[in-house]
Parts: sequence; C-alpha cells; structure tokens
Amino acid sequence: MLYLKRAVGTARAASHTMRGPAFANVRPFLGAEVGASLVLSQMLAHHAVTPELCLLDFAITHCVYGRDRYLDRYTGPLTTWSFSTTAAWVGASYLLLDAGQWACVPVLALLVLGYKDYKAKLGVFKPIVIGALWSYAINGLPVDAGGSFWDAFWLYGTLYASASNLADIKDVSADAERGIETVPVKFGVNGTYVLSGVVASLSLTALPAGASWEDYAIQAVVVAIMCYCGLKTSVVSSVAEE
Repeated sequence: MLYLKRAVGTARAASHTMRGPAFANVRPFLGAEVGASLVLSQMLAHHAVTPELCLLDFAITHCVYGRDRYLDRYTGPLTTWSFSTTAAWVGASYLLLDAGQWACVPVLALLVLGYKDYKAKLGVFKPIVIGALWSYAINGLPVDAGGSFWDAFWLYGTLYASASNLADIKDVSADAERGIETVPVKFGVNGTYVLSGVVASLSLTALPAGASWEDYAIQAVVVAIMCYCGLKTSVVSSVAEE
C-alpha cells in the first residue's frame, strides 16, 4: 500500500510539472500554435491539407519562430533546441525540394539564419513582409496551389499584415528602448489599432462570396479584427482623455 501511494504521488508530481512553468516555457520554442494557424489558414483557403503539408508547416514554424524565440531568451552553449530547430530546418528543406519548391529553400535559409536580425531592420515595413511571407505559405506551398492565387494572396497578405501590427503592440515599450521602429513605436498604440483595422478591411475586396463554411469563417475573422481594432481605439482614446 505504501508503495502504491508513493507511485501515485510521483505520477501526480510529474503531471503537475508537465502542466506547470517548466512545460509552459517549452511551448514558445515549439512554435506549434503558429504551425496550427498556418494549417488552419490553408484549410480555409480551400487547399488540400495533406500529412506532408502539415509536417512541412510545423517544421517551418519550429525552425523559424521557435529558433527566433529561443535566441531571444538564451545565449549560452548549444542545447536540445539548437539541434531540434536545425533538424526541423533540414527536414523542411527536404520537403520543399521534394515538392518542387526549389526557390523556397534559400528563402527559408535566410529566415532561419537572419530573421532575428532582419525583423529589427525592416521597421514599419515588417508587417508587409510578414504578410507576404504568410500569404505565400498559405497559398503557394499546398500541392493544389493555383486558381485565383493573387486574390487569395491579397486576402491573406493584408490579414496577416494587420495581425503582425497588433502583435507588435505588446512589445512597443521594449522596441522603443532598443530603437526598433515598428508601427506601434512610430504611430503609437492608438494609431496602430486604426491602421490595423483599415488594413484588415482591405482584405474585404478579395473575400469570396461566402458559398462555403470556410468562406464564412474567414469573413468572420476579418470582421472580428475590424471590430476589435475599433473597440480598442475607443478604449485607448477614452483613457487618453481622462
């Protein structure tokens, strides 16, 4: 009985550790939420989401976003994350070559090796670059890519450019201290909400008519971003007046 109680206690402690801070610190380096967002966006864009495409998406997001987040927090000797992001990079490059996406291989190498430095130098143009890269990943990587590519490219490019602006708001103080001129730093938080709402609204010009649940879902996302930006603009303006 004593042995059983100890075993149960050990299992509970392990479970608590996995749910606690140690496991929470792992999630940013995985970049899994970014990979899931990419897969979902490809599905909403009416592309065939194959196992190979999912593996490619998660490998790309881990070696780019996971590596970037890792380098932001750690400057010591090589660790497991150094090897895992490198392995993801090699795997993603192989999958790109296998899919005939030759031109994407050097672009991926550039992102893996220089994204941390380049994103700071892009300044206010960062959302445009991020939007274009995400849009190509959504509409250019799937094996069934084609059809109205440029309409979809505009739709997701403006949508993710808007989202990039909003994501930069949380780092506005740190970016200002480091001299990184993002949109929130240059135009202020309120101006960023306004600009992001306007950019998101531009995607309405390329939205499909809403013949399927995927079309309705992406329309709902656009409207939600616009409403969120409008609400935050009102809140920030009210606080500033007080």
